[in-house]
Amino acid sequence: MKLLKNRPLKKFTTFKIGGPAKLLVVPESPEELRAFLKKNRKPIFVLGGGSNVLFSDKGFDGVVVSTAKMKKLSGNIAEAGVPLARLKIPELAGIPGTIGGAVKGNAGAFGVSIGDFVEYVKCFDKKGKSFKLKPKFSYRKSNIKGIIYEVGLRINPKSGPADRFLKERKEKQPWGTPSAGSIFKNPPNDSAGRLIEACGLKGQRIGGAQVSNQHANFIVNTGSATASDVKKLIKKIQKAVKSKFGIKLETEVVSVLS
Repeated sequence: MKLLKNRPLKKFTTFKIGGPAKLLVVPESPEELRAFLKKNRKPIFVLGGGSNVLFSDKGFDGVVVSTAKMKKLSGNIAEAGVPLARLKIPELAGIPGTIGGAVKGNAGAFGVSIGDFVEYVKCFDKKGKSFKLKPKFSYRKSNIKGIIYEVGLRINPKSGPADRFLKERKEKQPWGTPSAGSIFKNPPNDSAGRLIEACGLKGQRIGGAQVSNQHANFIVNTGSATASDVKKLIKKIQKAVKSKFGIKLETEVVSVLS
């Protein structure tokens, strides 16, 4: 287990944004995670693959626990740090996250959500006590309150290839450019990307943050973006969509601003 002090969180997120964490803890097994939790008494933020999070430019004045090194996959049982790309779910193969974070937020794509495949989850509470539950899921939400360390799945081992879905992602999304994935949740019976594009906001930029020209529901880091830039651009988008359509867009990205 690694204990890293004052490491810039931008190095651990796909947005490449974020100041230092007072302490970054990187366990390599559930046993190491439990041992740390039993001793820790400070505020914790749990980080998986870092693909759906926006950290403050000031960093995090507490403990960030990264489960990204907990990557054991045995049949349909996965530790929290297993990348979604390793699972045989073609529609989700292009999501650049880990199963722990994906299950917590019920990540999805192409009409499929990870919750559709979850049999159970095992979690620790903040004191390291283990418990097991069969979670309930809704759109981009779950009722999971603990720190996920293991997920039991039901996956067809003969699932088809992911090539078609990966190809579509690369064509329609800013593949390879720093971002946090979809910034907003889709409102009922519509898509956030369509609404944002209809407001003429593709390419809009504040500082180093820019609405993607490929997909309007992505904000990309052009190289120098700060969390402040992103938050200002989010507010500008929400204001424009509210004014034109009367719809308040809800963010999908998790903002950690303290």
